[in-house]
Amino acid sequence: MKCQKVVDRLSALLDDELSDTERAAIAGHVEVCPGCRCELDRLAADRELLLRTSVPEEPPFLAARVFAEVRASKRRSAQGLLRRALVPVAAALLVAVSLGAGTMLGIGLARTRQTADLNELATDADGLTFETYAALAGGE
Repeated sequence: MKCQKVVDRLSALLDDELSDTERAAIAGHVEVCPGCRCELDRLAADRELLLRTSVPEEPPFLAARVFAEVRASKRRSAQGLLRRALVPVAAALLVAVSLGAGTMLGIGLARTRQTADLNELATDADGLTFETYAALAGGE
């Protein structure tokens, strides 16, 4: 038997999980191979240490607390995602509204100024203004 196959099966030997034939073959190899015997001794010592180690008792309601924290974490994650998505959208909307309002205000001021300038220029001898001519001609 090759050493790698024996080493792979040593844990099963210690846990008494092998058939009689396989157990005999591995035991025979371990008797003549010092490397595999050393590996078996090391695994046996580790197994004994683990068997002597006590497992701490879980705190009461541990599972309930873990599940509650997972649910809270998912909620925080969803809220953060929503916040990260809405902030840029709100900023873009604010910029668009500001630009639109500024443009409309600017156009209105320019028209008012233009009308006032035209009224000054278009006042004729009779005292009629540009707006009066526009109204008479069917305009505003």
